[in-house]
Amino acid sequence: MKRLFTLSSLFFSIFFLFVGNSLLISSAGVMLESQGVDKITIGVVNAGFFFGAILSAIAAHKVISRVGHIRSFSVFGSSLLLGVLLHTFIPWVEAWIALRVMVGFSYYGLLMVVESWLNEKSDSSIRSRILAFYTALFYVAFCFGLLILGMEKEHEKLFIISAILLSLSLIPVSLTKIKEPLLPPPSRLSLPHLFDIAPLALVGSLVAGVLVGGFFTMAPVFILERGMEVKEVSTFMGIAMAGGFLVQIPMGKFSDSYGRKRAIMLASALAFFSSLLAFFFYERIEVLYGSAFVLGCGIFTLYSLSLARANDRISDRSNVVEVSRSLLFSYGVGSMAAPLLLGGAMEWAGSSGFIGVYLFFSLALWLYASTREIVPKEQRSVYVSVPGSAGDRLPELDPRKEGENPKEWDAP
Repeated sequence: MKRLFTLSSLFFSIFFLFVGNSLLISSAGVMLESQGVDKITIGVVNAGFFFGAILSAIAAHKVISRVGHIRSFSVFGSSLLLGVLLHTFIPWVEAWIALRVMVGFSYYGLLMVVESWLNEKSDSSIRSRILAFYTALFYVAFCFGLLILGMEKEHEKLFIISAILLSLSLIPVSLTKIKEPLLPPPSRLSLPHLFDIAPLALVGSLVAGVLVGGFFTMAPVFILERGMEVKEVSTFMGIAMAGGFLVQIPMGKFSDSYGRKRAIMLASALAFFSSLLAFFFYERIEVLYGSAFVLGCGIFTLYSLSLARANDRISDRSNVVEVSRSLLFSYGVGSMAAPLLLGGAMEWAGSSGFIGVYLFFSLALWLYASTREIVPKEQRSVYVSVPGSAGDRLPELDPRKEGENPKEWDAP
């Protein structure tokens, strides 16, 4: 019962973190577009968040090691709220870039602390269930944040609402007595070494970062550029996330049966054809929403498929966590590059530039995957649904690191 209470408090914190971040990461594009800021600048501001996330993956561990989880929780939480609220007081877009770096660093540092406690309270018998619930919570919470985005008419209040939600994430953990977890030293395989082992996994995670990171940051700008309202932004993004959530189990079964290569090609094809639909039928809102659902089915499975491909290629189960962290880092690099690429493309070609980037990367990944070999079925691991936007400690929950028979796990 005590462990259940502790896990519940952690998940309540994670839920509010995800809701607040969903609103925060999607609202910047809405606000800057409504102010007439150019697309390149919007892209740079949004890229700042993911640059902060990358810095957090490198440096947040040192902060936690030096002062401990409890003090780090307070530091990251306070700096996160400060960074969010300063958006409402500082009108200069240039300053928002620094604030986004600060917010990205603090958010992922806070997530690292909470995930460390989650690992502390999870033994091998329930890790797969914990990870499945974490993934479901990610989709539900992000959709909830997008719902708030569509309901709030006064854009300047979005940052305040986000700060309120993020502050709520601090309360459940602060009221829970939790043992200070051990923090293992940070370790990840070098990206060149990982490319030698599983090149498709590395390329797939990078492209997944571009497509998903671009979706969260620049899709609002794309929809508004098409002459629609914030309500349509919320609906479009929510439908895409619903598609991504609902397809996880079918895509997992498909990849387990027919291989990650074919599944990655299928996901890329879904992203490609949904982008074509959006390009040719953008004036029909029902078609645009349909393309959003198909797009979500494609892009939100790419990271998990890449991770499964990497696990198919490694023989030493002790390397699962290191491989996962390397792919998360690659995903983060792609997420940071996405708003820069999309901002430049949209400044040059308008909303068509957004679609052009998605067409290019989805087709490029499909072509690259088509040249790779298929891993024999007897050598495959199991598909495990993992959000690429997770923190650095989540890979420790991956049941594949235990070295057990994958088919015995409870797949999410």
